[in-house]
Amino acid sequence: MKNPRLAFGAAIVLAAQFSTAHAIEFKDAVVGQPIADHTLTIGKLSMQLPAGEWILAAKTEENGRIQTNSDSPPRHRFAAVQIRDKTLSAIVVFRAPARSFYYVTRWRDDPCKEETSFIVKSTLKQTVNMPECFVVANQAAGTFDAASSTHKELVRWAQDNGYVLPSSMLRVFYTKHHQGDYFRLNVYFAGDTSSASAAEAWGRQTVASLSAMVTRPSIQGKLPELPAFVAAPAGTQPVAARMQAPAVSANTTPSSAEARLRQLKNLLDSKLITPEEYEDKRKKIVEEI
Repeated sequence: MKNPRLAFGAAIVLAAQFSTAHAIEFKDAVVGQPIADHTLTIGKLSMQLPAGEWILAAKTEENGRIQTNSDSPPRHRFAAVQIRDKTLSAIVVFRAPARSFYYVTRWRDDPCKEETSFIVKSTLKQTVNMPECFVVANQAAGTFDAASSTHKELVRWAQDNGYVLPSSMLRVFYTKHHQGDYFRLNVYFAGDTSSASAAEAWGRQTVASLSAMVTRPSIQGKLPELPAFVAAPAGTQPVAARMQAPAVSANTTPSSAEARLRQLKNLLDSKLITPEEYEDKRKKIVEEI
């Protein structure tokens, strides 16, 4: 008879392995792919996106620097987008350190001081040692890519895929530092000043959830559902359904049947074509051999 304690221990190990099996590391995230689990994770911080289809449009890493009291870890950024009628209707840029800062008891950052143009600005529950800032502001499309290297990568990705930024945008910004952790969140909505109150209400709901995320009462932060002025109307065709996969034909490069079949399988695995399309094209390639 098996030892019940050993069996129980093995079950715990298997459960732990299963629970982390679907976590995507920063280095493994693929730009241009749908975010299937609606979750962005950097270091210890994990944030769930609102409902709808989200595409990873950019990711960047900034190297840390040696500070007086600690070795600064790399800073990671994700940029996720929702697209409606070829326009980026919602953009989420999430930044956090790859790991906690060791032995940090005070931050010198003053993020609200950096915000000079705004509709709403508040330091919320900021203390001398632990900065916090909430902002709602207009965002000009022409200056969007100047915000960071991630914003530049996002704009480049959008242009390469035939998408555009909204002519007018609202920006909701929230950052919070707590002990050795912090995050910065920028969310951009297609909209103008007339929707600022709705954007502020959405942002204050975000503050309640993400504040808990960084102070640890809640393991995972969760963004509220998108405001009504942003949410796509029912029946809007998802981005992935509109993305056209490269045609695979007798003249496609590379020319070998093996390479073409491999390319076709990659398209299927990336969910850029349906299983039916895959099988139809596979048969055509095989017939040409």
